[in-house]
Amino acid sequence: RAADNFWHTVVESRSISIGGNSRREHFPAADDYLSYVTDREGPESCNTNNMLKLTEGLFRMKPDAAYV
Repeated sequence: RAADNFWHTVVESRSISIGGNSRREHFPAADDYLSYVTDREGPESCNTNNMLKLTEGLFRMKPDAAYV
């Protein structure tokens, strides 16, 4: 349940259209979208990769179309 809750929080409240959701190992403020573009260290590909791994694991346990 914790992993599913985390996934929904990141996907529904923290991700932006280019697929990113964190910078420098942290989530920025929920309304801080501009810094994803202006910050030298934009969205992290490692966190995107980890979210994809989490999504795969959750989908295997519960094949829900939301994960696709």
